[in-house]
Amino acid sequence: MNENSLRTNTRRYRRKVKKGSRTSIKNKPIRRKLLTFFLFGRFMTILFIISLQFLLLLFLDRVLNSYIHYFFGGMTVLSVLFIIYLVNLHTKPEFKLVWMIPVILAPAFGIMLYLFFRLNVGGIGLKKQLNKTTAKMKSCLKTEPEVQDALFHNPQVKDIACYLRTSGGFPAYMDSRVAYFPSGEDNFSDMLKELRKAEKFIFIEYFIIGLGYMWNTILDILIKKAAKGVEVRVMYDGIGSMMLIPSGYPEYLATLGIKAKTYAPLVPLLSTHQNNRDHRKIFVIDGRIAYTGGINIEDEYINKRKRFNYWKDTAVKVEGTAVKNFTAMFLQIWNLNEKKEDFWNLYLSASDNVHCEEDQITVGNRFHLHEGGFIIPYGDDALNMEDIAESVYCDILNRARWYVHITTPYLILDNELEFSLIFAAKRGVEVSILVPARADHYITFCIGRTYIKTLIENGVHVYEYMPGFIHAKMFVSDGERAVVGSINLDYRSLYHHFECAVYMYGNPVVREVEHDFKLTRNDCREITPPMYKKIPARQRMIGRIARMFAPLL
Repeated sequence: MNENSLRTNTRRYRRKVKKGSRTSIKNKPIRRKLLTFFLFGRFMTILFIISLQFLLLLFLDRVLNSYIHYFFGGMTVLSVLFIIYLVNLHTKPEFKLVWMIPVILAPAFGIMLYLFFRLNVGGIGLKKQLNKTTAKMKSCLKTEPEVQDALFHNPQVKDIACYLRTSGGFPAYMDSRVAYFPSGEDNFSDMLKELRKAEKFIFIEYFIIGLGYMWNTILDILIKKAAKGVEVRVMYDGIGSMMLIPSGYPEYLATLGIKAKTYAPLVPLLSTHQNNRDHRKIFVIDGRIAYTGGINIEDEYINKRKRFNYWKDTAVKVEGTAVKNFTAMFLQIWNLNEKKEDFWNLYLSASDNVHCEEDQITVGNRFHLHEGGFIIPYGDDALNMEDIAESVYCDILNRARWYVHITTPYLILDNELEFSLIFAAKRGVEVSILVPARADHYITFCIGRTYIKTLIENGVHVYEYMPGFIHAKMFVSDGERAVVGSINLDYRSLYHHFECAVYMYGNPVVREVEHDFKLTRNDCREITPPMYKKIPARQRMIGRIARMFAPLL
């Protein structure tokens, strides 16, 4: 195919994509939620299975009436034996409790359903491949001797660095720099500038990529870079982007010289591995620059499309050898279904050639790359048997002396995290959480409201963001440490999804994160006990009922 034909075909496909995307974007809020909830939601599956058992009981009552007491006796014994097993299982109490409900209501089908999700038959192949790529990732990432020595003399960060290294394989770095962006617009502007400098490779991994101004602007640069020989790889989640990008889009990108993949494409069948989504936000350029945060590649994240009045989000940019961790995380997922061995060391070694000079201004004389302290990019997933994301958050809460400031769009806590928040507040630490005042996902919003009462009654300050919707995911404490990434305070992020973030200690950028938190809090109102009582009874009732099944949603 000559260059003119390729250009003509590209224009035709873009027109087709643009036309098809209008309906997709228009219907996204309803269609995407309904499809995800009904096809893949465990809660709906449990209701369906319980309904089947009641139908079976009606059938047995009619056909086998004289033997029905034997059936009920057997089901009772089965339920008791399973509950004994469940009580002694080494897992979180919330998960035990939520599985007791379907087992008590419908023993046979409840136990079958539990085994279906517990054995995770659909995820066996995924876990096997993930173990291989994770082992490769860990073998390629090493802690430098000078960093190890520095950690030994900094006990306040040594143990969390050791935990992230041993549990996830993510080393700490001292020769890297970080810049903080308090909005999607600022992050996007800097990203475009760095993207135009790309010379070797560009890796993009996002939960959501949607057609529109933001993606089209990035794509135009990617096409030019691919034509010049820069290796470009794009990966997006199959459910997160399913209503925003047409099917077959990776094949279209291939015609432009861009390698592309859909992680776990939508399959209209119940499957356990469909629950483990790729919620990461990773943008790597030449192994020298990496971006992460709460911002997806879609117009509402940079306020080009108004879903709410204003979309508040944040991101960080990492420069230096710490970018290795992000490159490795990208390759960890990209290589899940690759048959050929990828050139891990080639891509990771690109970060060794990045030399950080003195602090320099990066965007419009406003944002600085700050060097100093320790930088640890890290990730988490549902298949590694480690609650890495939650452990990092709890460590910050348990170490805090003066304050912990948090922003999260979703507030669905397990016992451990809820206890850590309340314990910090009772120790005299100022714990403040910024949450949205408006619903992004209604049921999730209602569940989150049920936790607010307990928190504010125990000294935790909870604020509602009034100008629009806050989607940022951040922890900052005592002017010393901060985390910015993709990890929400809910069960999906903490247990079911692939996630990523940057842990920063002793870097001047922590002060910028704290400054932005205070500015954002000025646009919030605190939820007091009298205000909580004014929350509509319908919201509280829906939240309390759905909260029982929160670990499964």
